[in-house]
Amino acid sequence: MKHLVLTTILCLVSLIYYSQDSSQGNLDKYKQLKREAAPYSDEGRIASNQTDLEEFIYDLKNNQLSEFEQSVFNYLFSESRCISGQFLEDALNSSPKDPFLIGEAIEFYGMTEQDASLKRMSEIASKMKLLERDASFYNILGSSLTSRDIIFTNGESDTRPLLLAIARKNIKTRVIRIDWLTDRAYYKSLGESGLVTPSYSKPSQFLSDFIALNPNSTVLISSTLDKEIIQNLNSRLYPDRLALSLVSIPSRVNLDFFEENRENILQSIDELSENALQLNYLPLLLDIHNNSPEGLDSQEKQEIRELVMKILKNNGLEKLISNLLD
Repeated sequence: MKHLVLTTILCLVSLIYYSQDSSQGNLDKYKQLKREAAPYSDEGRIASNQTDLEEFIYDLKNNQLSEFEQSVFNYLFSESRCISGQFLEDALNSSPKDPFLIGEAIEFYGMTEQDASLKRMSEIASKMKLLERDASFYNILGSSLTSRDIIFTNGESDTRPLLLAIARKNIKTRVIRIDWLTDRAYYKSLGESGLVTPSYSKPSQFLSDFIALNPNSTVLISSTLDKEIIQNLNSRLYPDRLALSLVSIPSRVNLDFFEENRENILQSIDELSENALQLNYLPLLLDIHNNSPEGLDSQEKQEIRELVMKILKNNGLEKLISNLLD
């Protein structure tokens, strides 16, 4: 029962990335429609309010585009962003302080593992105070990752702040945004890097197969992953630090992680008091509380219990307290 309720908790988290506007007319319109349009479901369902964005993209060929816009749209709508980075860099050369482009560049350099360029973009983003809304959570998640970890993310709102955290701490971890798997050049590059890549049908099946085929890597799933993918995995998920895994780890490992990051976690939960992202601390906290690993004293267990209750109350989920806590 507790596993089912926890899966429900994970499905409640829905984050939207709001990028700032530039001064270019067609690009402004694109960003507005992109914000308003629900994304394609990662499991194949298409949202009805995606139509306006699709029509705008289709009509772009009839619009008068500036050289800057041409570069941006050549990158955004290329068959493979993985091999179209020059268009993005051309646009950045024209408008190096455009927040929208900086966000795209962070993702591009991170996904293609161009570490020096990602580091440069992270420094620009820091100076401009971009992507700071959720930084406390992703800084803790990023600092926990190692070179052995591979983590799958959902979209802009979790991929980009995580890449920033990794760049700032000089961590070498592969981050894979789930919808980049449909980019053939990127998909091919995964295999060329030494990973075993199963045939791609839908994300949930790919994840299950990928984990089985790459036993020498610790494959993690962001707790912000699309709810349909989580539900369609048809497998129990286990907390692994601030991410999820199909493989269980000793609860003592999660307790050690909590104790090492206690102050930052407590501060982050307070900072995110009006942000549903704080729900993503629940898998870690519930695992420690309910499994009571060796070394967890009664005072610490009570502290964790109070944190769980605080998060649930902040998000109007008090009714789940008795179901989640032993």
